[in-house]
Amino acid sequence: ATPQFNKGSFIVYPNPTQDLITVATDVMIEKVALFNLLGQEVLQQYSINAKETSFNLSSLPTGKYLLKVTSENGIETKGILKISFFNIKEKSVLQRTFF
Repeated sequence: ATPQFNKGSFIVYPNPTQDLITVATDVMIEKVALFNLLGQEVLQQYSINAKETSFNLSSLPTGKYLLKVTSENGIETKGILKISFFNIKEKSVLQRTFF
């Protein structure tokens, strides 16, 4: 079995995002990977060894993604919503509950 983080042990902001997200925690992050909803890995960072890292999603289409963070304490996954610049002004997009 894979060890898990304590719930809420890392934060991702801003979420939803247009392009850049930041992952922060109080333990060393080893790897961060982003998956589309088909399970395909679309971005990754290895050998981070820091408590905070950023990801640029500007090359990805709008939609929902899963962010998998591996640290010295285990693995945790959170949902990410990538929106376009035009969607920011649409209240309904920002008010929807995601994951």
